[in-house]
Amino acid sequence: MLFSFCTRSETLPDEPYIEYRSFNIIQDTASTDGKLTMYLQDGDCNMGLPPIEDTTLPIKYRYNFFMIAYQKNNDGTYSRLVNFMEDPPVELDTIKYRFSPLPTDAGMCPLKCTIDLKMVNSELSMYKTASPTGIVCFDVYVYDRSFTQSNIVRTPDINLNSL
Repeated sequence: MLFSFCTRSETLPDEPYIEYRSFNIIQDTASTDGKLTMYLQDGDCNMGLPPIEDTTLPIKYRYNFFMIAYQKNNDGTYSRLVNFMEDPPVELDTIKYRFSPLPTDAGMCPLKCTIDLKMVNSELSMYKTASPTGIVCFDVYVYDRSFTQSNIVRTPDINLNSL
């Protein structure tokens, strides 16, 4: 996960706030990956988690970037993606990532950034295979170091049929 742009801004709430910006397929000679870009702002600049030292902590305290995957059904409705490799099939777990503390100084608070999340080909192929239409979307949210959850943002439809 990369942070590509941070700026100083006006006074902002301490609760993290996110917006969807884009999803792009990135093709090179080795693989086809995806890049999800989200906008983030945080008034108290406490985004990112230090290295994990206690692996017995609840999930909420070990990860700070979460996504729930949905498939677009043939009738246009959405449902959670299902792992059909399990018997019986089960919904896919919430997708969890972790990003390190952002390098901020007194001059960079409050924080406005974009977050780029690389999604590798094998991950995207699994979502494509699990969806009858090859079209998915994600509910995305983050936590700050005070364990305050952001708003939840649903991405637009992402067509994975070109993979």
